[in-house]
Amino acid sequence: MYRKLYVDGCVDIVCNAVKVQSPLTLEQLCQIIQENLPGSCVPKDNLKEDARLVILDDSSFTIEYANTVPETKLLFSIAHELGHLILHFLEDDGNGKLKTKESVNIGEVEEYEANEFAAYLLMPDEQFISKCKEFSENGMIPINKLAKYFHVSNRTAIVRGMVLGLW
Repeated sequence: MYRKLYVDGCVDIVCNAVKVQSPLTLEQLCQIIQENLPGSCVPKDNLKEDARLVILDDSSFTIEYANTVPETKLLFSIAHELGHLILHFLEDDGNGKLKTKESVNIGEVEEYEANEFAAYLLMPDEQFISKCKEFSENGMIPINKLAKYFHVSNRTAIVRGMVLGLW
């Protein structure tokens, strides 16, 4: 079962621990990963997916990303992979060790959770709702303005509004 409150709580813990505030740029997110976590963001040529999590050993990782993808899409993809790391690859005993890729089954629920992690990290519920109200023009919300504020694609902003029941 998809655990929105659990996922959002994990994002809050991460944000409080490393002093992260939305909105984030791609550069800021990668800097946070490199300075506060045992990981890095690395551009790759000919990557088939937008981004992927690579577990290097039990204490380090890399998020590889396609350098041909627009930054607004990459930001969400890297945040999604960070969600997998935090939610699915950390050992449950609190020692900070990482599980191997082979020991984790990533299915539909885990993908939803990683999407929620990324969406909540980049567009926290209250802030997103507040910006919708602030940007509203004659009862209409200019999606492009909202997306630009959060540094995400229009599609990502639309989906976030749908998930939050705003439209």
